[in-house]
Amino acid sequence: MQFDLFHIYTVDEHALFVLQYMRRFSFPQGEEDKIALVPHVIESIPKLELLYIAGLFHDIAKGRGGDHSELGADEAAAFCQMHGLSNFDTHLVAWLVRNHLLMSTIAQRKDIYDVNVIAAFAEEVGEQIFLDYLYLLTVADIRGTDPNLFNGWKESLLAELYNATRRYLADSSELRKNSDDRIADIQSAAKKQLLERKHQSDVIDDLWQSLEDQYFLRHRVQEIIWHTENILARGTSNAPLVCVENFDHRQATAVFIYAEDSRNLFARTTSALDKLQLNIQDARIVTSARGFTLDTYMVLDSSSNEPISDPAKITRIVNAITDAITQDTIPVAPLTRAASRALRNFAAPTLIEFEYDEVHNYTVMGVHTVDRPGLLSIIGQVMREYDIQLHDARIATIGERAEDYFCISRNADSRDPSRTMDITTDLQNELREAICDALQQE
Repeated sequence: MQFDLFHIYTVDEHALFVLQYMRRFSFPQGEEDKIALVPHVIESIPKLELLYIAGLFHDIAKGRGGDHSELGADEAAAFCQMHGLSNFDTHLVAWLVRNHLLMSTIAQRKDIYDVNVIAAFAEEVGEQIFLDYLYLLTVADIRGTDPNLFNGWKESLLAELYNATRRYLADSSELRKNSDDRIADIQSAAKKQLLERKHQSDVIDDLWQSLEDQYFLRHRVQEIIWHTENILARGTSNAPLVCVENFDHRQATAVFIYAEDSRNLFARTTSALDKLQLNIQDARIVTSARGFTLDTYMVLDSSSNEPISDPAKITRIVNAITDAITQDTIPVAPLTRAASRALRNFAAPTLIEFEYDEVHNYTVMGVHTVDRPGLLSIIGQVMREYDIQLHDARIATIGERAEDYFCISRNADSRDPSRTMDITTDLQNELREAICDALQQE
């Protein structure tokens, strides 16, 4: 038995469910089995039996102590050799078992729009055949862990990582292209459509000049068009802009906020979203040179784990966030969002770790804890108290466990490298203690 809230099956049950889902790749049983990439990828792998063996062995060493991935890889290699598999097939199966958590970890914890992340992952994978098998094993593993874990949002993350890595393996020059050239290509494609919709070139340029390069690298062309059109339509108004849209490629509802930046904006908006019983899947925080924040939250309805389709609820989202921003209040979630009995009775320590990102010149704070209503709002309020500036956030809820990463600095601006952005060791310890205390009180 695995004693946590993430794994709802015993190890042997889980392995059998993983094999069942692998079989359903070839023989889908319903709409839930129609995963866009799977039919293409399953046809491209030469030996289906190697996928089954990897699925059988990927968690077999759990409970022995040590790294179950490494121990399981040794067991898988011994099994393959005993049964006369070739050296290549043995290596492939052992590699899959050793790295079966790699793709889901990258997709949910890293910035998959960062070419350096894709390059590192592609180097680890090495060949297209390894990527194909790993993608299929990852999908089956997530589905076999808990039927409610795999949703359209996770499917889209894995698909984007798979496709970006596939392109890199085929021709790394495209992804290695100088970021200035990539940004120029993205802006050109977006501007072409905006001009066709009768927007003025100089007005578009004026807005885009206030945005960081990372904004254009992290958003798709259609998202940039959506943001730009709504901001331009806002005109000179100082009122906060809140827009909601469903993008098919994201399989989640995008909530876009354009407003004057303020110290507790993250805490207020996340509290408002939680009060509406929405699960935040991703948060992208951008601050313009003019002091406006462009925040995009990808959310799902907590009851259905699906994008928001009800027009009335979309209206409530817009109104609730607008009120939270204009009234400078932090909404309190209703009692219906209280933590479940399982959460209240399961003791799981909160782990908070810090790592300095030299590439982007900020500190990454990872918070690993049991998920609960209002979690992001609680963390946001602590960051507000310590005058912490949030540059980006990657939100991952895995079963009942939250693994959230916040890119932070203190009293600094990422566009001005001359200003220190270090989060000192003493401040890290203070933040760790403050967040743990706040979570414990809840």
